[in-house]
Parts: sequence; structure tokens; C-alpha cells
Amino acid sequence: MITSSIWESYEEIKRRQQDICEDFRMFRLPIGTVVDIPPEKRFRQDHEIPEVAPLWAVHSEGKLFRVSQPIRVRVFRDGDLFFAENETLLVCGTGDSAWEAVEDLELHIIHFYNYYKELPSDRVMGEAKRLKAIYRDLLVEEQ
Repeated sequence: MITSSIWESYEEIKRRQQDICEDFRMFRLPIGTVVDIPPEKRFRQDHEIPEVAPLWAVHSEGKLFRVSQPIRVRVFRDGDLFFAENETLLVCGTGDSAWEAVEDLELHIIHFYNYYKELPSDRVMGEAKRLKAIYRDLLVEEQ
């Protein structure tokens, strides 16, 4: 399941890159997107899960959100629990499988997207101001 999702992500990256001119840059703030990973280095030797993979869409409660720039997701296992995290967005998901951890991460991303969207700009400062700016342009809700 995860292997096919990774290949679909790489195909989606290639497809999207063809539609974007070379000097186009959507964000002024880095989100921490993943670079193309050579196929021989995509998987760790001790796990069948990728260390880092791009997230092109976020799902929650029947809603689909496309991301304007892929979100770099690091998946790892600690004991019996899997973790999926993005350090730039300061979110982490957990689960009994890698897929559950990514799904939990998606729920956190949507929660904070809605939280920062509703938060007035004059009520944020420091790290919250940075996160509000990132989340503002990160997700696009599909109809």
C-alpha cells in the first residue's frame, strides 16, 4: 500500500513540475519539502516504510485538501508505535502502523490549519505568526 502511494507521489511530482515555469516560487517561507529520493535509497534496510516522503493531499471527515507545496513527512518506528512528523509545521501523528501515523498527522495538519485560519493576525506573534503564514497558503479545499 505505501509503496504504491510513493510511486503515485513521484508521478504526481513529475506531472506537476511540467506545468510550472522554472523560476516560479509559491512560498517565501520554507515548508520543508522532500527532494527526489533515488529509488535505491527510498527504504530503510530494517523497515518497509520510507524515512521521508511527500504528502500531496490531506484527508479528513470526507474532505480532501490539496497542498500547494508537498509536505515533507518523516515516518519512523519506535518500539511498537509508528510516528509521522513534519518539523516545519510542528506536527506529529502516531499509530500502530505507518499508515495510521500518517492519517493521524493529516488530522493534526487540518486542525491547525483551521485554528490558524480563524485566529486574528493581531493576536499572534513569534512562532504562531510564522505558522499562521504557512498554514494560510498551504491547503486548498477540494469541492
